[in-house]
Amino acid sequence: MKITANDIAIILDGKIVGNPDKAVSSPSGIEDASEDQITFLGNPKYEKYLVETNAGIIIVPSSITLNNQIKSTLILVEDVYLALAKLFQAFEGGQSMEPGISEKSNLEPGVLISNKAKIDAYVTVEEGAVIGDGVHIKSNVHIGKHVIIGEGSIIHSGARIMDRTEIGRNCIINPNAVIGSEGFGYAFDPKGYYVKIPHMGKVILQDNVEIGSNSTIDRGSMGNTLIMKGVKIDNLVHIAHNVTIGEHTAIAAQTGIAGSTKIGKYCRFGGQTGIVGHLNIADRTEVQAQSGIASSVKEEGSKLFGYPAINYMNYVKSFTVFKKLPELLKKIHRLEKLVDKLQSAKGE
Repeated sequence: MKITANDIAIILDGKIVGNPDKAVSSPSGIEDASEDQITFLGNPKYEKYLVETNAGIIIVPSSITLNNQIKSTLILVEDVYLALAKLFQAFEGGQSMEPGISEKSNLEPGVLISNKAKIDAYVTVEEGAVIGDGVHIKSNVHIGKHVIIGEGSIIHSGARIMDRTEIGRNCIINPNAVIGSEGFGYAFDPKGYYVKIPHMGKVILQDNVEIGSNSTIDRGSMGNTLIMKGVKIDNLVHIAHNVTIGEHTAIAAQTGIAGSTKIGKYCRFGGQTGIVGHLNIADRTEVQAQSGIASSVKEEGSKLFGYPAINYMNYVKSFTVFKKLPELLKKIHRLEKLVDKLQSAKGE
């Protein structure tokens, strides 16, 4: 399928510089795009490719300085990455899903599946599960007892949705994610062994949540683990039992959040962040990658870095000093020797 610059500009509410009838068939990176492909410029360090690329169409920020050596048709937009998201959604939206239930699926008695849903091969749906309109459950997925999956959600291959989990509308669960697994809870018996504490709660995902591949979200021990609307969780993230994550928070890969911690709205966590249990993290907190949060964050909009994490700019300044410690230590030793000499000269 080909799409013209004029059609793309309408979708993105962008301005065309060049040929509005130029048509492209697929996207590509700016360095190796061909004449029938569309690309984008999101990072200034790639500006040199605006002249060198063979791309037919380039999506660029409206603030860009135009160069008459650019041979590609340009579409100027306010936010390049948001424009890309809208464009790809438009392409994806044109691909209709054919509802139906594969004969190779395994549906237990008492399940309720919309006739507008699609169930692929080798899916197991256990008793009491409810699958809404437009849901697509891909191959080799396990849906546990009394699970609820809301309208338009997609469960990718290999995911495990455990008993009593509730998934809202338009959620995406990526391959091999596990939602609703039992939390890490034990009592220590005086005889010298651990006794497992069964977790009786559940996981609730509100609308428009995405969970990355191989991520795990544990169900609550007695209450629930709650992931609120619009939350985006990357691959290989672990959310422990009874955690609450506020609306539109984004969490990058390999982050771990210990039990009963409450994360605010619009927070951002870089990769490999660690957060200990029973904390409260204020709204709009931003944490740099590989940081550790060991105490509650009370101030909204805090920017943190390090382990234990402190104010971002203080950490950067401190790290600059840290790198100079060997040199500073030598200076201190020289100054100590000089002071000793001066004191000796004075007869002290």
